Amino acid sequence: MKDIRNYIVKGVLWQAFESDQQTVLLIDEIEFPNDLLRKLDRMEFYVYETRELIRAKQRPLVIITSNNEKELPDAFLRRCFFHYIKFPDPVTMQQIVEVHYPGIKNELLAAAMQNFFELRNVAGLKKPPTSELLDWLKLLLAERPKRCARPTRSRSSRRCTARF
Repeated sequence: MKDIRNYIVKGVLWQAFESDQQTVLLIDEIEFPNDLLRKLDRMEFYVYETRELIRAKQRPLVIITSNNEKELPDAFLRRCFFHYIKFPDPVTMQQIVEVHYPGIKNELLAAAMQNFFELRNVAGLKKPPTSELLDWLKLLLAERPKRCARPTRSRSSRRCTARF
C-alpha cells in the first residue's frame, strides 16, 4: 500500500466541499448532528488517514431530513430552518410508489400498502418509513414467491407479504 488516498472513498460532504460550484447537499435521516454541525459551521473537516484539512471552496446549500424519532440538540436546531412535511396519505404514497415502480400490479400494491399502513398503526412498533415500503416492494417484485404471486386481502396473504 503506497498511498492511502487510493483506498479512501470521498463522501458527499467531501465532494461538496471540493466542488468549484455551489452544490446542494441532502443529508437524509441525520444521525450525529453535533459532528455535522461542527463541520458545516467551520466549512472544513480533517481527514486523519491522509492528514489533510478539507476546506469548502463554496458553501453548499444543505438540506437535512430527520424522522423526529430522536431529539436533535438545541444548538443544532437554532441553526436550521424547520419545515414539517406530514407523512404521505395512501393516495400520495401510491403516487410515490408508482414513480419508483411504474406498472406495478394493482393487487400487489394494494396488499403491500394495506399491510404497510397497518404496521404503522401498531402500538409499540417503530413506524416504517416510505423507504422501507419501497425496499419491501423491491424484494417482493424480485422474489415473487409462488404463493404470494397474486396477493389478496386474506390473512395468509398478509403473512406472506409481511415475511419480506
